Amino acid sequence: MRNHTTHYYLSTAEFSAKDCARYVREHWHIENRLHYVLDQSLGEDAARIRRNPGVVAALRHFALNLMRFNGEQCIAAALYDNALCLDNALNYKGIR
Repeated sequence: MRNHTTHYYLSTAEFSAKDCARYVREHWHIENRLHYVLDQSLGEDAARIRRNPGVVAALRHFALNLMRFNGEQCIAAALYDNALCLDNALNYKGIR
């Protein structure tokens, strides 16, 4: 027997339960694709930057977007490869 829980959501728009489920999945897709990678691979939550943290956050987002634009699937492996050889990072499309 499956264990079911009931969740309630408030919205200013009227939509079906199927649409609501899709919206929730889309939200978690963003969470898992962006925020999880920023935290786990780029250590965003562990950063102790006190001056201009927005600049460093923008650089992290730029690096992540650049790697994704160039088809990198595993960001952690791409970071490791780029740390070993800077030429790999400088050869990405969009750098020069």
